[in-house]
Amino acid sequence: MGESTLWPVSIEDETFLNNIRSGEILLYAEDLLKAELEIRQKKDSKNKITSHYAIKKVLEYIKYEKPQQLGFDDNK
Repeated sequence: MGESTLWPVSIEDETFLNNIRSGEILLYAEDLLKAELEIRQKKDSKNKITSHYAIKKVLEYIKYEKPQQLGFDDNK
């Protein structure tokens, strides 16, 4: 479903964060988020650029579902 590169990101969507705090959403590593993402970049005195990623709004939460394993008799 896409590349597996991971970047640290902060979540700034208060509604989504409240759903996590209340236990309505349990976020796991395999889950996916479709979100509005903001990238902030800074350049220091040595011209090194650092980036910070922030989820502004979660558009869709996609819970990971483990694939079902078929038994030998399930292919009929």
